[in-house]
Order: sequence, then structure tokens, then C-alpha cells
Amino acid sequence: MLDMIPNEEKMTDLVGKSLYDIWNQLCAVIDENYDMDCLWSTGGKAWKYEYKYRRGGDLPQIIAFVFGEERVKFQIRVETCRKRQPSFL
Repeated sequence: MLDMIPNEEKMTDLVGKSLYDIWNQLCAVIDENYDMDCLWSTGGKAWKYEYKYRRGGDLPQIIAFVFGEERVKFQIRVETCRKRQPSFL
């Protein structure tokens, strides 16, 4: 989790205006169509920031954007393992 969420100016400086605008448009579509929790965090060694959409349930789903110098990576992951019930039930 980040102490301070980056503002529009920091994000535009990091990835550029055109990638920032595309990211905003994708977020608007996701927000309009899905009920998901959002989380900012550090991007690890190779990236500056990570922004995740997350939804739990039987098949947890994650949509993640990671940001670096003039680049953005987009990932979608759906967990394929369901919670198992004990065999005696």
C-alpha cells in the first residue's frame, strides 16, 4: 500500500499524457461495468506503481496496471482454483 497516491501531475510526468489518458479511459470502463475494490501499491523492482482492481468470490479476479518510466503494463488474472469442500460433506 502506498503512503501517498500519485496525483494526475505525477502520473502524467511518469508515463506521458497519452498513456495517462488511455489508462483513465480503461478505468472508466471498468468502474462502469464491474464492482471491484481498488488498491494502489509499489510496483516492485522494475516498476514505480501498481493499481489493482480486485474482486473476491469463488473465482477471484484481478485487473492490474503497473507503471514505469513512459510505460504501462496491463494484466488480467482469474484464479482457476475453486475452494474445495471436504470430501466427507
